[in-house]
Amino acid sequence: MPRVTRHEQVHARGGLGDLLSDGDGEGAVEDEERLLEPAMEMWHRPRTRSDTGELRQREGPVGGRLAGSEHPHGHHAEIDRTPFTWPNDASFSRHQHHPPLPSPSLQRRPPPGDDQHQDLKLLPGVLARDSGWVGDYGQFCPIARSSELLAERWTPVIVRNLLNGCHTFNEIRQGAPGIPPALLTQRLQLLERHGILTRNAKASGRGATYELTEMGRALGPVCDALGQWGARWLEMEPRHLEPAYILWATVKLVDVDALPSGTTTVRVRLDDHPAKDYWMLLRRPQAELCTRSVGLTEDLLCETDSRTLVDLHLRRTTYPQALRAGSLRLEGSPALRRRFVHWFRTSPFADYLPGAGAGLETRQGADS
Repeated sequence: MPRVTRHEQVHARGGLGDLLSDGDGEGAVEDEERLLEPAMEMWHRPRTRSDTGELRQREGPVGGRLAGSEHPHGHHAEIDRTPFTWPNDASFSRHQHHPPLPSPSLQRRPPPGDDQHQDLKLLPGVLARDSGWVGDYGQFCPIARSSELLAERWTPVIVRNLLNGCHTFNEIRQGAPGIPPALLTQRLQLLERHGILTRNAKASGRGATYELTEMGRALGPVCDALGQWGARWLEMEPRHLEPAYILWATVKLVDVDALPSGTTTVRVRLDDHPAKDYWMLLRRPQAELCTRSVGLTEDLLCETDSRTLVDLHLRRTTYPQALRAGSLRLEGSPALRRRFVHWFRTSPFADYLPGAGAGLETRQGADS
């Protein structure tokens, strides 16, 4: 069977540039999760043609050069590989052994005059690990300069969580399901270096709390404007219905002043994610979300689905309507069931959805 050349491998199935480009042929890659090297390795693996002419990955070790006993990693089968998926559904595994090897075409140098880092090469938008230097647009425009800091992936979400009362690493991470802990650490360090937050070690010596500075709190109107724009102009898709985040947002919308004294424990079961339950601990001064039982007596069982919770947040429906329709079901004492519907506020962005005013009048009329 004839050997396929490297050129044929890349162009027969779409080159690596097609996966990593921004759609205009620009290599707009932020290799913050160290994905570039394994992707390049996968695309460069030798392939052969089947009888039908289809390209297939060759059997055995890469290049056929290493026997199992000669593999450079003695227990290669035990390597931790975290799966991930590219937008075009090409799946790979991130190899945990090797540092990323950026493509020469994506390397860039720090600004002229930075003698300390003249030999340092970075991917665009990626921080130098030890320098604190950030890739820039080279523009004096305040929007461009602000974007250098705030338009990094996950950074606006982290700032949003801090503005919503998150103070510890775990609290911030809970409101950002999917963020790697190492990346969250990097982003928090970046925001600290630029004066947006302060990190204060706990008196116990274990862990720290994070507080926004005046500079960080000034981002509140910026996040509000971004959310208002998104509510007005961007469509919601099924991929946006992350259950852990929806329930985190639900807890953030609790009106603690309306809660009864003590702690009310609500077990939440989602119809669209039946394998995992959540627990809301509703109490003053702040409600909490738990992903496993903490041993408290469960006062209410709430059964619903992710879409219904989002519709409640955005005032596309109301709690009485959801109860009547059966998309929200409560088990527990009648007194708590009656009070439950008054414990949650709606999203501050609900007013900015297209047609929000007219829809609200119709729903209020239906509940009266």
